[in-house]
Amino acid sequence: MTEKAKRKGNPRHRLLVRVLLLITVIVAVIATGIYLLQPEGDQIVFIAADDAGISQLWLVDLNHPENPRQLTRYEDEYIIADSMRTGANQTIVYQIWRSGFPTTTSLWQLNTQSGESRLLKECVDDRACKNVIIRSDAEWIAYEEYSRPGSIDGFYHLSIVVENVTTGERRIIYEAGIWRGDNFPRSVLAWIEETGSLAYLAFPDSEADNQEIQLRYYDVEEDSTVEQTDWYEISTGTYFSPDGTRFVIESNRMAHAANVIFSYEIPPADNSSRFPIGIAYESGRPQAMYFLGWYQDNETILIDNRWTSYQDEENPVMYNELSIYNTATGDMEALRRNSEGLQYIEADLNEDETRIIVRKYNPDTHEYQMVVYDIETDEEIILSVYGLYPQWVNGGR
Repeated sequence: MTEKAKRKGNPRHRLLVRVLLLITVIVAVIATGIYLLQPEGDQIVFIAADDAGISQLWLVDLNHPENPRQLTRYEDEYIIADSMRTGANQTIVYQIWRSGFPTTTSLWQLNTQSGESRLLKECVDDRACKNVIIRSDAEWIAYEEYSRPGSIDGFYHLSIVVENVTTGERRIIYEAGIWRGDNFPRSVLAWIEETGSLAYLAFPDSEADNQEIQLRYYDVEEDSTVEQTDWYEISTGTYFSPDGTRFVIESNRMAHAANVIFSYEIPPADNSSRFPIGIAYESGRPQAMYFLGWYQDNETILIDNRWTSYQDEENPVMYNELSIYNTATGDMEALRRNSEGLQYIEADLNEDETRIIVRKYNPDTHEYQMVVYDIETDEEIILSVYGLYPQWVNGGR
């Protein structure tokens, strides 16, 4: 074949090369676009004040913790700190409060990736939209509404509401007239993670201001309620396991400790409670235990365990421990310990159960610190930002 004939065959080859190069460029552009649209690393959302002292929502990327991104820019409204809940698909539901007469609140949903927010519900006054919680799929929220039907002081009408954030469908699943006296128990709303049903408390028909109430489960998909006939004594805080077979109660009514934790099975095996006050120390005494979250299964919880060592009787040392406690066996293991008085206030375990975001508090200096604890490497990453209620975005995925 002559050199001229060879050159005649080259255009097809050159066309093929150009097509392959074009495909490579297109793939690279798409990959770059996806990379730019995706979060760079694990992200945490928290509440902190801006330069004007107004509480705002912030987002921090663990790859660049020195550059937090401000998500909200309120001027006259205030975010109710303990109302913030993260859900699937980079969503956050939170509540804001406006001063004035009457005071009003409203529920909002925000997408951390796009920055878009939308109003879910306007609440008439500060008694509406209490104890807001979001289901893990970010499709349903639940909350309580209180109203005063008359002029009787202390008497309220309670409604428990579930609402679909996409369609706006609103259902009142429970109503009761209650007295909010000195012994009024803290109400409980909790989405059961594995079933998607809602656990709530129904007050007795008589003596509604006592502390014995009934546990019920509401199935959103079936629009039906299952009553739990056993009665439980509810105190400061109640927290359900992911599968709904157990809950723990945080109580501060014990005379011999500032705070203890009780654990119940559902239904109870023998109507008895367990609590980790009897943990054996070689030379020490428990002071208080605070629930921080569920840990890796339906029996183990994260706690802030505070106890005093009397190994040196003349110089007792108080320890604060970030510990895991098995409510079924009573076994406990300290993940972190300090004797500087730093308290573990809040903790959130990421979805693959490898890291915990913890907020520490120094009662002497009144300073807060956010720390990421790596379970596998036993390392701490101290973040340069400060805030309240840190939570993983999208489960830390």
